[in-house]
Amino acid sequence: MNVTLHEELNNVENIWSLGSVDRLLLGFVNQPSQRRDEFICDELSNHLFQSFDAPFGMDLAAINIQRGRDHGIPPYTSWRQPCGLSPVKNWKDLENIFNFQSAKKFQSIYRDVDDIDLFTGGLAEKPVRGGVVGPTFACIIAQQFLNLRKGDR
Repeated sequence: MNVTLHEELNNVENIWSLGSVDRLLLGFVNQPSQRRDEFICDELSNHLFQSFDAPFGMDLAAINIQRGRDHGIPPYTSWRQPCGLSPVKNWKDLENIFNFQSAKKFQSIYRDVDDIDLFTGGLAEKPVRGGVVGPTFACIIAQQFLNLRKGDR
């Protein structure tokens, strides 16, 4: 049985019923996970926090992009060199970092390579070996864990 996220969260009787956690865990175990790619599933792009009487919900990618802009997070290209990665100076450089189709889509959407948001650029990177994120996100996550381990002494 395939249950969508927004239908499950709106059905209060199912969430609090006996065995609901078992049912959800069995669903996770029995449904094969999707391969990692740069796309966001329909549930998170069209139905996030959707109420039962609304035709659609929120869009996680749009929220993350806007959140980054609201907080003044620098563009994707400015994060690579501090992580010891190759700089991105033009559209051709992206073809080695993203898959070819994604690089072309970015070029059609953004005016300049320095306009690419961190969230979209990081999501589009080819994953590191054995990982689910690309090298830029891997660097940022590793730095965050290092900072947490060291504390703020």
